[in-house]
Amino acid sequence: MFAMGASFLLDIERAGSQHTLHVSVPNPRDRRQPYCEPSPVLSSRLDHNTGYLKVSIFPGLLGLDVARNIDAALADFSSCGRLIIDLRGHLGGGLGVLRLMSRLTPDRIPIGYTLSRKRAESGYEREQLPKLDRLPTHLPNALGVASLALRFGGRDPSVVLVSEGFERQKWHARIAILVNEHTASAGEMIAAFASENRLATLVGTETAGRLIPGTGTKVGHGYMLIMPRAQYITWQGRRFEGIGVKPDIVVDSDSRHNGPDQVMQAALAALG
Repeated sequence: MFAMGASFLLDIERAGSQHTLHVSVPNPRDRRQPYCEPSPVLSSRLDHNTGYLKVSIFPGLLGLDVARNIDAALADFSSCGRLIIDLRGHLGGGLGVLRLMSRLTPDRIPIGYTLSRKRAESGYEREQLPKLDRLPTHLPNALGVASLALRFGGRDPSVVLVSEGFERQKWHARIAILVNEHTASAGEMIAAFASENRLATLVGTETAGRLIPGTGTKVGHGYMLIMPRAQYITWQGRRFEGIGVKPDIVVDSDSRHNGPDQVMQAALAALG
């Protein structure tokens, strides 16, 4: 057990040699959801023509800062002809997921929608649901949150997501997305959108199948009850709760422990 806010010394054997690693686990940002938040966005160039983007989480309800970080990282790859998006271990998060999905295509197309039980039982037409088709990253965070609160706050959470329609990039149509059994929630929304619209090649193993938005309530003794608020349905009518998104190229998620990252190698080979 690695307690939050504590430090540990780990003895590690690697390739026949012994190493000691000092690990400090930070305190949680929010005691209601006590987890250690990773760096949301990491990026680098694998070579002169291949950009690498890892997104671990979309923190917060909107994740405007993460959306801006994604934009900045992809701007650095404007001269690249290939893009690898690493969603292995993606924890999920809020509506910042719209920005990454939108960056997969220059077109404005429907992605999917959340549907509450109340709306499902009362009847609905998906085309008539409220639409979220732009994140207000051009505004300061407080104003951006306020603008969306005016449109969606206090209302039924049934909403259609539509891609934002950004400019075409050299790496469009040459995108690989890395997934595994720990890719959950918003990460699965990205994978499903890419798969249904043939926007990227999925490489790795089937995702977690944990895609229902929920809300938590404390029930005492350090426990919290998480209840579903809505279900997520892709525009083609698919639900991935309990099933997961299957990759186009299956590669064992443990392969990286036996040498080079074979998932990455398979993605590079698929992109040519």
